[in-house]
Amino acid sequence: MKVLILYDSFFGHTEEVASAIAAATESHATVETWHIQGTPRRFPRPLDLLVVGTPSRDGKPSEPLMNYIKAMPIGSIEGVRTATFETRPDLETGRRSILSTFRRKESAAGAVALALRNLGGEAIAPPQSFVCAPDGSSFIEGELARAGDWANTLLSGQTASSDQAS
Repeated sequence: MKVLILYDSFFGHTEEVASAIAAATESHATVETWHIQGTPRRFPRPLDLLVVGTPSRDGKPSEPLMNYIKAMPIGSIEGVRTATFETRPDLETGRRSILSTFRRKESAAGAVALALRNLGGEAIAPPQSFVCAPDGSSFIEGELARAGDWANTLLSGQTASSDQAS
């Protein structure tokens, strides 16, 4: 099985989740992890699973990631299984930040999932959110382990869901 993890990361959190997903899957699949900057415009083929991660800013995905996806031709991932995730601050608990004044109405990972579907991708799981501390300093306890568990459900063909799903 060939897995590609494509991500953008502003402060390193999305990269940490991408790494946790890669670590969980590398014993069961051939895994490549690509940061959006410097990434080729063509995905390796054959490709069995494309996992795409983005930081969330007020519920929106990173602009460079979305520009990359929008530049790809329609049908370019036809038949490829896809899954998406976002990293975001926990705005419900802990210290309030400026971002907490905005209610999370949109899902960055959901927007990415829709863009991938428009390219022919087949979503195999609901978009996931992995949550950082309100100040963005680290993940809340257990999030990176949950990312690895989620990755294993993707490989096993089960649909992944949780209370953190968007």
